[in-house]
Amino acid sequence: MTMARRGSCACRSGIRYIAVDVLVGSARTVNRRRLRSGRTRGHRSMVSVAFSIYDIGYPRGIPDRSSPSRDAAVSLEDQIRADSLETGAFFARNGRLVVRKTGAPDRVTFTASELAGTDGTLFTHNHPDDETFSQQDIVSAIESQLLELRAVGPTLRHMMSAPGGWPSKTAFSRAFQNSVNPANSATAQMISSGQLDRQYARREVCHQFWCEVARRLSLRYSREKS
Repeated sequence: MTMARRGSCACRSGIRYIAVDVLVGSARTVNRRRLRSGRTRGHRSMVSVAFSIYDIGYPRGIPDRSSPSRDAAVSLEDQIRADSLETGAFFARNGRLVVRKTGAPDRVTFTASELAGTDGTLFTHNHPDDETFSQQDIVSAIESQLLELRAVGPTLRHMMSAPGGWPSKTAFSRAFQNSVNPANSATAQMISSGQLDRQYARREVCHQFWCEVARRLSLRYSREKS
């Protein structure tokens, strides 16, 4: 999502900058050590991988429709989640649609005039690649003091809100920079312990990144299979 208050601009969705290759290499090294240490009489122990949210058959969550805005958001998400282009929409607290727009496969851009009256609303949009939020998504949420920020894809739904208020851009930038290494470490540990298959490393490290940012800034961030 891109929400432009002065003219318009564009950015890609998803977190693209975390050193996943280094992360995966580190986890592979740990697994090799485990395999070597487990060799006895021609046999070696294998690290089993747990069933994860990315696997087919993982239980789907029941979406939260507890408020008019969330109910309206879920209804729209069911319509757009499998689309190849991003669509974004703002909903007022009473569930009224404020503005809706369809953009490109990796962005939907709103002009300043289109954003008039969207402060304090709920914003939802689809990510065709099923990834979590982009940096610009959160910056835009801060600028508009959103009630809730949501992104839905073919199989996953991501949500973020700020019960105690959104942080300043300076505080967000600091947390943003300080959350990369913890996200890498958390994901590497999941891979080495068998909780996550390496093929999902890139997606998981992005999720862990926002978990860490949310923890540092007292935000509420979650995802669910849907």
